[in-house]
Amino acid sequence: MVLMVSAVGSIALVGALSAQTAPAVFEPSNVDVQWYAESQDIPLQEAAHRLEVRHASDPFVQRILAAYPGRYAGMWVEHEPEFRLVIRFTGSDDGLDVAFVEAARAPMTISIQPGAAHSLDHLLEAQTAIATNLGDQYAGGGVDVKANQVYVNVVGDDQDDADALAGTLSAAYDVPVVVRLLAEPDSLMSTYGGKRLSHYTTYSTLECTSGFTVANYEGATGLVTAGHCSNNMPLYWETSTHGYSMQFVDEQLDSTHDVQWHSVYGTEYDDYYNGSSLVDVRLN
Repeated sequence: MVLMVSAVGSIALVGALSAQTAPAVFEPSNVDVQWYAESQDIPLQEAAHRLEVRHASDPFVQRILAAYPGRYAGMWVEHEPEFRLVIRFTGSDDGLDVAFVEAARAPMTISIQPGAAHSLDHLLEAQTAIATNLGDQYAGGGVDVKANQVYVNVVGDDQDDADALAGTLSAAYDVPVVVRLLAEPDSLMSTYGGKRLSHYTTYSTLECTSGFTVANYEGATGLVTAGHCSNNMPLYWETSTHGYSMQFVDEQLDSTHDVQWHSVYGTEYDDYYNGSSLVDVRLN
């Protein structure tokens, strides 16, 4: 699942921001536009236009989703050959009149695609149940909305065993399941939101929480921490026994409830945990 979020340029990765009045009309920052233009190899003007129409299309998208809460199967943005938003639904196109009307009125191209076998809610419920059932064997996973299936990561090297497990899970939970093999748990060298941060001193222990993984306009990567975090939070805990170092780089607004940016020893992934679901997020 790909989610466009115009946030990278606005979370002071390169210095504190002065207080200012929010613009009445959405205007992507120069950093957002430059990053998106370079990542998609398109002109700056086209990049700015895409970000603007994507934001302007949100009310139309919300009306579409509100009209069919039980049939929604996921959505994603396609950047080529055409910039468009794809929204999938279960069943046929019967009854999707509101979706087609709102899509036609939206500033950006919205493709309504019926025919999905399972709703997103159904897939997420199955994924949560599978994660609980597998216990320690579960090494992460998620929902592939394009393929309309659940994927599960397990540590191992036997493809036959993986295929057999996929078949068992598919039959048990009535959804397509793909099992992906990992040579080792990738979580031990990754960085996610929602993880415990700590700072031990002689007199006390400070605890906090990691936020989004981010990148600045120069390509440097790291993570942002919650607003109540101290600037000095040197330890990131992937598990209760495995942690590694992180270093304060910069902050926004220089206040008690600001946002700090830290570099980390590890690999930043464009994933975060939403409940029991591992969700891919693309920051544009």
